[in-house]
Amino acid sequence: MPLNGFEFNNRRSDNIYMLRGRSKSPFSPLEREVVKYSGGHRLKKTTRGLIEINQPVGFKVKNDEEQMQIVKWMTDWLITESWCPLKFDDEPGKVYPAVLQNDMNDFEKMATLRQGTLSFTALYAAGKEIELNLLPDRRSYFITGQRETDWTSKTTFEAPTSKYIIEEAGGGRIVLNYNFIAGDVLTIDYHKRKVLLNGENLATAIALSTVWFPLHPGTMTINATENTIMTYVERFH
Repeated sequence: MPLNGFEFNNRRSDNIYMLRGRSKSPFSPLEREVVKYSGGHRLKKTTRGLIEINQPVGFKVKNDEEQMQIVKWMTDWLITESWCPLKFDDEPGKVYPAVLQNDMNDFEKMATLRQGTLSFTALYAAGKEIELNLLPDRRSYFITGQRETDWTSKTTFEAPTSKYIIEEAGGGRIVLNYNFIAGDVLTIDYHKRKVLLNGENLATAIALSTVWFPLHPGTMTINATENTIMTYVERFH
């Protein structure tokens, strides 16, 4: 039976396996800003911290030359300049946007076995990617996960129109004033506040009445003036 491993940056190695002893907080650390006033206390702000993950790993080699080759491959694989998806075989359905944080300074050599600890810093714990099919009439959608999350959308126009709106019942709305034609492909990225039409920036079409909104866990009522696919990734504490 193969040993459990992990995937990082959409790559994995069956030669490197996980050892027992992973340490990880079960949820993101919280920093509460509490304000005192004459009548008591008020919670002003909550900030969620990063998740620290320490995972012991091991691999076997025939000699020191093979060790050097594997270590070089590992550094090419694991050292990145941006957050990359981290997945563990024993946590199916969970994804951590993470970066490698340490230099594996507890590296040990024992006969043919090599082992050490990889330390990752993760933004949050994520789950499945979900698609919502938005229509012109208002419909309720159940947003899964535990935390508010970003979203992207894609719309292909079937007929000319001079305005596009995507909105939710709580007051959030993105309004675009532009002369769209049939076949135009519109994409919106909530996190980046970016609007593209056929791959080109369309920021000038964003109306002043626009109120950007995230997706919140639970039921949300959302609609779009054109058939639209909205995509989000579940986020957990």
